[in-house]
Order: sequence, then C-alpha cells, then structure tokens
Amino acid sequence: MLSMQRMRRGGAGSALGLGAVRFQACGRRPPAAGWMLLAAAIAGLACAGAERSQVSPRVLIVGIDGASPRVVEHLLAEGRLPHLARIAREGASGKLRSIQPMYSPRVWTTVATGKLPAKHGIAGFVRVDESGERHIFQSGDRRSHALWNIASDAGMSVEVVNWWTTHPPEVIDGVMVTDHLFPEVRDERQAFMRATLDAADAVPVHPASWLERVEGLRDADTRLTEVPDPFTEPERFPGWVDAEFLSYRFRFDETIARIALEIAEQEKPRIVMVLLPGVDKISHFIWGALEPPDELPPGTRFTPEQQAYASEALYRVYEQADALVGRLAASFGPDDLVLALSDHGFHVGGAMGALTGLHKDKRAIDGVIFARGRGIAPGSRAEPVHVKDLTPSVLAWLGLPVGLDMDGRPAGFLDLPPPATVASHDRGPIERVGQAIPAVEERLVEELEALGYLEEGGGEPAGAPAGGSQPPPPGQTAPKHGAGPADAP
Repeated sequence: MLSMQRMRRGGAGSALGLGAVRFQACGRRPPAAGWMLLAAAIAGLACAGAERSQVSPRVLIVGIDGASPRVVEHLLAEGRLPHLARIAREGASGKLRSIQPMYSPRVWTTVATGKLPAKHGIAGFVRVDESGERHIFQSGDRRSHALWNIASDAGMSVEVVNWWTTHPPEVIDGVMVTDHLFPEVRDERQAFMRATLDAADAVPVHPASWLERVEGLRDADTRLTEVPDPFTEPERFPGWVDAEFLSYRFRFDETIARIALEIAEQEKPRIVMVLLPGVDKISHFIWGALEPPDELPPGTRFTPEQQAYASEALYRVYEQADALVGRLAASFGPDDLVLALSDHGFHVGGAMGALTGLHKDKRAIDGVIFARGRGIAPGSRAEPVHVKDLTPSVLAWLGLPVGLDMDGRPAGFLDLPPPATVASHDRGPIERVGQAIPAVEERLVEELEALGYLEEGGGEPAGAPAGGSQPPPPGQTAPKHGAGPADAP
C-alpha cells in the first residue's frame, strides 16, 4: 500500500501521475488515456480523504466571565443565544461548580491547571512577601504547569488571549497575549503599557513579533457582531451607572475576540484559549435591574423604566458573548472540542454605592458549561462538573496523560476510555519573557489600596464587593458617586 508521503510527492498538479502510481501499486498497468482522468479523480478523492483523516483534532476554550445560569437559561428559552444553543444540541450543557472565594485569578487558574489554589498558588489578586511588601499576582507566582505548558511540552501549538494572571507571558509553542495588554480606558492603559513595554522583559505578547499586529488589532474600530451597543443612551440608566464605561466594556470583548481570531487564522494553533470579561464587568453594575427593588440599598434602586431598560441591556451583553462564541467556533469542525464556560454566576447585593451584582456567596457558586465534539453525546447533560475538571478533561480528550497530582478528573460527559496518567506535569521550570516592572506593580497596589480593595496584609477587605472585584487601572476615573469598576483586568 502506498504511504501518504509518496502520494503527496507529486503535488497538486500531479493527479495523473498519482492515478498511474496507484494502479501500478496494485500490480496493474495504467489504463488508457480515456480512463486515466477517472482514475486520477478517484485517486485524488482518496488522497483528500486520507489527508482529512489525519488532521489533528483541535480544542477551543472560551471563558465567559460571570455568565449566570439563571440568565443563560432564560435567554436560551427565548432563542436569544443561538450559538450556545447549537453547542448544547450537538453536545452537552449544564452548570459548572466554582470555588470560594470567587476571585477571578484563582478560579481561572484552577480552570487552566486542574488544581485548587493551595496547589497552583494563585490565591487572589495580591500576595505578601516576607518583608510585608504586597505584589499583584503574576504568572511567575503560579506553582503549577497550565494547560498551555503541558500541551506545548507535548508538541502542540497553543494560543492564549487575555487569560487571568498570564503576565509576564510564558514561552509556549504558539502565541500568548497576556491579561496586561488591554486597557480599562484605552489611552490611560496604553500609557501604562508603554511603561511596561519599554523593558524587553515586560512585553505582554509572546512572541514579540506579534506585538505590533496585536496593538493594531486592539485599536481597530471594526465590529464583529451585529448586537447594538446598549449603553449609548446614558440618560436611560440611574445616575450611579457610568454608561460610557459600560459601553467601553461592551466593545472590549470584541477587541479580545478580534485579536484571537487573527492569531488563530494566521497560526492555526491546535488549542485556543480566550477569556471574555464583559458579562462580569457589566453585571456588577446593572444586575440589580433583574431583582425586586427592595432587595437593593435605597441609593441603588432602579425605577421601573430604568429596570426595564437596564435588564434588556444586560441581555444584550449576553447576546454579544454568544455571537462572539459563534465567531470563534466557526473554524472548528464537528470532531473538534469546543468548550464555552463561566467561572461563577451572580446574586443581588449592594457595594461601593454603585454595585448591584455580586458573586460573593453560594448563590453565585455555579457558572455554566457548554461542550461539543468527538465523544460527547448530543443533547446530554454536563453535570456535575467542577472548574478543576476542565484541564483533566481536555488532556484526556487529546490523549495526553492526566496528572495524578491534579485535583480534578475528566468530566463524565466525555465518552472516552480511561486516560493515561502521569505523576505530575510539573517536571521543569516554566520559561517566561522577563518579569513585571516593580514600579508598575507598586502603582497598581497603591490604586487598589486607595479604592479600598486592599487591607493591611494585601488581602480582600472586609465588605469588599463580589469575589474577584478590582478597581480601575491607572488613570481611570471612578464612576459617579465614587464607585470603581469591578473585576477590572
């Protein structure tokens, strides 16, 4: 039997030659010229089929930070999330159990490592060293290999865009755009990032050859979805809601997706990991529109008209996230693994005079998960699944060994043979591109303190807003009545 290597040797213009070779391999003479074209066509189809069968399966993981099962189920029932609905029809869906406290860096690092914070080392936003100095958690503080490291070590190319606690970027087989690239207010954050980029060891993109392209994509104005911006009429919202800031957050997710799509198109990575934070950021401010007014403090209650408009605005944010999932998943085939998930939900609660949605207690402990691909039964339920199960599930699906030191296990919705195991994937140092500039860390810590997000010792303050909440980055003015945007990147 002929090898694929021999069949490919003739190139795209050698169909006749391939037909003759195939017949010769069967011990027969080439047919007459009249039959040669038919033979070549058959051989070409056989070749194409064989090549397709050897295409390596790919993985897409889209994080939708803060997507609540309550809202997702409501909008699915109304037919407003067609792309997530399609994944559910073709695969599995359900709730995804999170961990407390629900601080974004610790939860998304658990998703990426299969380990709980006690093992991976990212406990929240800030760590304290032996001298009492406080430092924002960086990628170098993570004690465990993440999925992108494990896959790279196995020779698989990876793309990572905007995942929590990935700065400074790690040297992977592929492209990493860290969570320190994107500005909260673009001009101010760009100034901050210029300070970082002045040092070669703080470039927020690996490889650095992608930096200029990523910055160009970041500043582009083109839209990826047809979902209208629901924050263009600020007078329709209560006075404490900074509609201009929420409009920026709405557009911010499209920026992330635009960068991810361009890298995926150019690099053709085996694994793509993208984190969209918009649902979380916006829910902190207008979640209260979904709740009875008397469940909120008097200063943050919506009028009936404001409640109707703000709740619809939040639904539009979910619709945009769904549309971006559709764009990101468009190039992935039916046998590829596509995962869309959130790290927690939301519950009503007031904080800082402007926040009306929190993820502080067990009312928000569940996020959502949607999965389709080889080995996943159409229309199946994905429960119970925990955030610590994601990386073991992906490794098992890819045929890579699962670390015995991981806290998670492959999800039950995967119809796969028992996975191979290895004692640990943490078998060597992780190479990173430089280190964060201490002056930048100091500036961020000072702003966290000034806005009341840090108490002595660097932990979350008593009465802090939703787990995972953060103030604005350098230069961002707080919204009206002194509130700062929550869970900022």
